[in-house]
Amino acid sequence: MAKRKAGRRSRRNERSSPVRDVAGIALLTLAVMIAAAVLSFNPADPPNGSGPAVTNRLGPAGAVVADLVVHYTFGRILSLLIPLLLALAGLDLLRGRGSQITLRLGGPLLVAAVLAASIWGVVRTGNGFGESLEQTGLVGWGLAGLLLGYLGIAGSWILLIGLSLIYITVLLRIRWVAIMHLAAGAGRGLVTGLGRLKPRPASLKRTARAVKPPEVLKRGGKKERAVRDEEPPEEEKPAAVKEPAPEILAGRKRTRAAHAVEAAPPGFASSRR
Repeated sequence: MAKRKAGRRSRRNERSSPVRDVAGIALLTLAVMIAAAVLSFNPADPPNGSGPAVTNRLGPAGAVVADLVVHYTFGRILSLLIPLLLALAGLDLLRGRGSQITLRLGGPLLVAAVLAASIWGVVRTGNGFGESLEQTGLVGWGLAGLLLGYLGIAGSWILLIGLSLIYITVLLRIRWVAIMHLAAGAGRGLVTGLGRLKPRPASLKRTARAVKPPEVLKRGGKKERAVRDEEPPEEEKPAAVKEPAPEILAGRKRTRAAHAVEAAPPGFASSRR
């Protein structure tokens, strides 16, 4: 039974594989067309695509699509994320392994686009550049308006910076303790280098000049070598020979006399007596 069920599932997958391929190719084609329309977006084109003065590469339809994507998502530049997500989904369908690429890349890219659009909206609105859906899109304009209305400029910046740091920490798995240690080491090295470059007081300079060897002293701007009066080396006196004690001398004499008696012939001692 289990083998039959597995065979049926494999057959169903084989039957549905052409459908996945067709859907993947369709998504890739749609992504390329939307990207071309957004890249050739012109604010002077009529939003409804009517009129002879349409400059979009995809004609009136491209002008309408570009107007919708640019104004109602993340702005002119960040709206290219929409065709990118469609292309990732098409690649997942062609690979037939689920939505791995879309989930791994699409989620982080979408969060980054929302943060970037919000930051750009706060910059433009807070600094008096005016509200422009072309630059920030509806997402950036709406989030910037909410943040500035409830938190003000300072609160909006603090919140956006904190969210950006959290995003970078989670995405890149940054260890801030290691970065702090590196920064502290760099600061200590900089302080040490600046301390070495700091000019010394005049008293220390005079002391250092007095300590210098005579070979590097200068007179009248010219380098001269000071000639030292070479004193002849003192003659080494021979070390005084210490005379042995009288007891040692007497012992040596007795030893010599005993050796002389032993070395003499037998009749020499009796005749001497």
